[in-house]
Amino acid sequence: MLSLIGSVMSFPLLLMTFDGFESSGNQAVFVGMRALGVVICLLWFTGAVLLFRQKAAGRVLLIVLSSIVLALMLASLLFALAWTDGHITGEMLAASTLPAVVPAVILTLAAAPSTGRWIRSARPTAYPPHRYY
Repeated sequence: MLSLIGSVMSFPLLLMTFDGFESSGNQAVFVGMRALGVVICLLWFTGAVLLFRQKAAGRVLLIVLSSIVLALMLASLLFALAWTDGHITGEMLAASTLPAVVPAVILTLAAAPSTGRWIRSARPTAYPPHRYY
């Protein structure tokens, strides 16, 4: 639910323009990254709904998306390191790593064996054997 709220709240950012971005091509990159974030949030919401309905596709969707988001956050940290020539401040480090807690928790819980057992428990069992009289 939080991913849906976050994607709806970040939608106006797609339409905003920033003073520093107007002169270069960075505005297109920013809008593209925000659009990617909205798509990921909506797919996370879809995966959560599927997982609540005990569908294996929801588990796979959450694992794949969480892995992608963690990779993007690592790229963000590496970009921040390259941008500052290796002199990263505590605020930049916190801004790059603290948001990774939520996808890491989602990845850990979705990949847990107990989640797979819970999904399998909802599957119908085979028909009972027919009694021969």
